[in-house]
Amino acid sequence: MMRKQAREAAFQTLFAQTFVTDSVPADYTDSAGDEAEYIKAVVLGVTANTAAIDARITPYIKGRTLNRISRVALTLMRMALYEPTAIEGVTQAVAINETVELCKQYDSEETAKYINGVLGSAVRGS
Repeated sequence: MMRKQAREAAFQTLFAQTFVTDSVPADYTDSAGDEAEYIKAVVLGVTANTAAIDARITPYIKGRTLNRISRVALTLMRMALYEPTAIEGVTQAVAINETVELCKQYDSEETAKYINGVLGSAVRGS
């Protein structure tokens, strides 16, 4: 499994979690092969740090609240802000670019542009 596919698998797991309050099953990475540790690190890290990540996002969502942002977009933004801080070899630019591409696949071009702007502002702190 390539990193891009692993990132998508991590996204799918985190997105699914937005619909349930139960913890993630222990075997969610069984079919991930070499990237199982990456997926586990991202899923558990985002889950454990959601409040802090949301605090980084909130100032830049102008005119919206977190509960008014699509679950796809919010999940992807959380991943993009967490991943470079915890996963060796992942730069902020790569994380944002991959997030935008996944957003185009799972949401819309318009949402992808929106989250690109939010993430860019959050990273710059402006």
